[in-house]
Amino acid sequence: MNEHFNRLIFLFLFLSVFIWIPVLQAQNQKDLSDSLDLEQISKQHSLHAALLPGWGQWENHQKWKTPVYAGIITSGLSLSVIQRKTYQSYHDAQLLRLDKDSTTIDPFTQITTADLLRISRKNKQLYHLAAYGTLFFYGMNIFDAYAFSKIKKNEHSPLKAGWYAALMPGLGQIYNRKYWKLPIVYAALGAGIAAITINTRNYYTYSDAYRLRTDNDPLSIDPFDSGLNYISDGNLLIYAKTFKDYRDISYLATGAIYALSIIDALVDAHLYHFDISDDLSLQAIPLFYQNNINEQFFMGMHLSLIF
Repeated sequence: MNEHFNRLIFLFLFLSVFIWIPVLQAQNQKDLSDSLDLEQISKQHSLHAALLPGWGQWENHQKWKTPVYAGIITSGLSLSVIQRKTYQSYHDAQLLRLDKDSTTIDPFTQITTADLLRISRKNKQLYHLAAYGTLFFYGMNIFDAYAFSKIKKNEHSPLKAGWYAALMPGLGQIYNRKYWKLPIVYAALGAGIAAITINTRNYYTYSDAYRLRTDNDPLSIDPFDSGLNYISDGNLLIYAKTFKDYRDISYLATGAIYALSIIDALVDAHLYHFDISDDLSLQAIPLFYQNNINEQFFMGMHLSLIF
């Protein structure tokens, strides 16, 4: 799988060189933006950003963003490859220790099984962080190219508010000047992150204990093997699965909170110029008038809604 992943990275970088050729040529041509529909331009810029990170920002005349997105995404891809290779080496060493019939030499004989599990898990987490972080900025690069191609200068735009909120939770609320919402956003996200951290730690505690107990290594000792803290093999698996489920639910809840913060910023930006002041009033004025035909007097009411 590593070989296929590396080939995809090489193909991406190889194609990037040729994609830049029409970009450089386009700078010498006349700008045809005025003759194209704005929505068509936005889709075109987002497509270019998908093909090559930073291209859409260059076309939006935000050239300073081009090296930022290109640098972050390229660095993220490189770090993902490095961390995956490192994690795979430690993971393979774990499998070797479980397979007593294997004739392959363990390259980490000086590392205990417990430390091997910890190092392997750390590198796996770094790999996931780099991979998902790269995917996040790749998506932000596309959304950035689409949104800022439609936003007029000095315009309070819902697209800009959504982009800010997606880039950093709470930033969209600051853009909309809804500062009182910041404690709510950060408290909710903080609670979600805390739940993820606690449940993840408990999951690894029990899953690692089960692995250490069943690896047939006499030097491996788990903290729940004896004494008052003793937990059976079956209960270790149950506890590990329970906290894994809690961790997954915490991820979903935190993701939902993050999405709601973006939606809130979009809605507030749409209503930014909507008049919700205290000037709303209803006036009732009595009226008396005479019918010109039969000269009779009538009484009525004049209602006036001011907003």
